[in-house]
Amino acid sequence: MRAPDNRARATAGLFVYAYVGFSLPVIASGALADRFGLLNGMTAFAIAQGTLTTIVMYLWKRCSSRRLRTSNSC
Repeated sequence: MRAPDNRARATAGLFVYAYVGFSLPVIASGALADRFGLLNGMTAFAIAQGTLTTIVMYLWKRCSSRRLRTSNSC
């Protein structure tokens, strides 16, 4: 648990990350749909999202296995 003087700061950070996490994908998918059409835009968005998810999962797994072998962080 955070100290009482840092709780407001932590909560504000959580809301900023949530706002960015919820709004940027919607804005990006809308911009792609406007630019390339609905089907092509959503296809490009799905490919980009799948690619980024794969990269994050790979880096996370690599970091986790490295942490198990040594006490160093990634």
